[in-house]
Amino acid sequence: MNGKHSLPFNIQFNMRHAFLLLILVGYLGFGIALTQRLHFSRALDEGYHLELVSFIKQNGRLPIMFEERLQMARADLPLLYHVLVALLPPKIDPDSDQPELRLYKDSFRYQVIDAPPEHRWSVDTEDLTWPYAGQFLAWQIGRGLSLLLGAATVVVLFLLLQEVPLGERPWTSLFGAAFLAFTPRYLILSSALNDDTLLGLTAAVYFWMLIKIVKSPLRWLPVIMLGAALGVSMTIKYSLALLPLEIVVVLGLLAWQHKLGWLWLVKRLAAIGGAALLCSSWWFGWNIWYFNTVAEDGVVVGVIRALFSGGYNATLNSIGDFFAGGELDAAADVAGASSATYAQWLRITFTSFWGFAIDDQIPLSPWIFFFIGLVLLTAAWGLWRLWRRESQSHRWLLLTGFHILLLCVIPVLRFATSGRLGQTAQGRHILIPAAAAIIALLAWGLAAALPQQRWQRLALAAIVAVMMVWSGAHFYRLAEQPASLLPMRTVAYAADWLPQSVEQGQFGEGIELVSYALTPHPDAGQLTVELAWRSLGFVNQNYLVALTLTAADGMSVSQWIGYHGAGQIPTLAWTP
Repeated sequence: MNGKHSLPFNIQFNMRHAFLLLILVGYLGFGIALTQRLHFSRALDEGYHLELVSFIKQNGRLPIMFEERLQMARADLPLLYHVLVALLPPKIDPDSDQPELRLYKDSFRYQVIDAPPEHRWSVDTEDLTWPYAGQFLAWQIGRGLSLLLGAATVVVLFLLLQEVPLGERPWTSLFGAAFLAFTPRYLILSSALNDDTLLGLTAAVYFWMLIKIVKSPLRWLPVIMLGAALGVSMTIKYSLALLPLEIVVVLGLLAWQHKLGWLWLVKRLAAIGGAALLCSSWWFGWNIWYFNTVAEDGVVVGVIRALFSGGYNATLNSIGDFFAGGELDAAADVAGASSATYAQWLRITFTSFWGFAIDDQIPLSPWIFFFIGLVLLTAAWGLWRLWRRESQSHRWLLLTGFHILLLCVIPVLRFATSGRLGQTAQGRHILIPAAAAIIALLAWGLAAALPQQRWQRLALAAIVAVMMVWSGAHFYRLAEQPASLLPMRTVAYAADWLPQSVEQGQFGEGIELVSYALTPHPDAGQLTVELAWRSLGFVNQNYLVALTLTAADGMSVSQWIGYHGAGQIPTLAWTP
């Protein structure tokens, strides 16, 4: 009898993990493809993140002066992700011939470039393609790290859903993992250089440990790990800053419900606080040590200024100004007469929670959002049924709902204090920290709405298939419309790649023609000419290039006149 009953369990266990492995393979396949098609200017804030990573690599430290903070956006925010990327190869030497990120704000010279429409703030050249070097190799390695962190989050979500006794756990956990893995917004975030996936991982671990504490209040390991996850999250972003309130409420209810006593509660809170403080102390200690203004402002205001000011984050500055009694002069950063409304914020946040706008349009919209709405309504109906029919579900639904509610406060607060839709109406600000809880509610609700196992499996598989198709539509749009990169590489040896060398190609003191290639197209009656130039010094005017094709008798057959780089890179923009 024992052997007869153990066989189905073993088969189910192996199949469950095989399906999870298949989900991860599909996720990584999509992600790797997106890392090669998601252009630098289209990914969110990658330039800012790369700038911070490069600073840490070059200097071997975090910023230590307010001037350094102001030179880089986000430098006043937690930098654990950037430190991790900076620890990975390659080394970046500002004195070497490695290519560098070029922002329009860095030099007036770049502003003479007539960039294509998708170029918003960076001068994007062929340095952004293979073979990568310098900052751009660090960019791709950082993308790879984000992808792996996103995969780890999917695994934690799977384990979390296995932990809660709601629904058919083998299938709801697989559905939850697959749904998150193939949500287009999550896939694209995981394929970009940003700190969101690291935050998502720590947030998922935190919620997983919280569930373990609710199930087994006497165990210590989940308590320590929850505190560590909370502390680590505070060195990535401040998105989980309100969760200590959740910890106090949940542990207080557990102490009351199970009659564990005040000593149990105090010990757990102290352990969580100690672990969180230990894991976050390096970040807060660094800021207090280097940025305090105690000598000028006193202890309280001086420490608050070190932690909450000196950057471009209006919300952080406003909170610091509030705690400092208005001494930080951050009122100018707070939105006054913004015309943006909460309805606009909610609409944009909802659509960007699921999809990613490419050329100002989310692929398959608006029709795909009817499908998303149907899924959400079905899940809501299922959660209502679950609440009515299973009393054991109440604690899990209340815990998850309270968790999501707390995580929505900071995004709303950011909009209230800044009024900027572009910076605050981003679904990722809720998706990433609350992903585990939101997907859990979705999986439980759909499972309860479709109680018959056969139809449940078919419906859940169909929903995942639609999400995969939607992600595929995003990839197709990115691959169909490749970014127009400026035909230039900024490494010294790049000009030597063309086959024909030029012995005396120097024009003036700053321009040198190094090599060229000729490719005839007899059928089309065309001749493609590639010229490789090298900048030897700054040039203070824009030279024109005149190419003349002559016949054997010396007569001119064809002529082209324009700026270098197919007419896109005037010499005034060149840097040696």
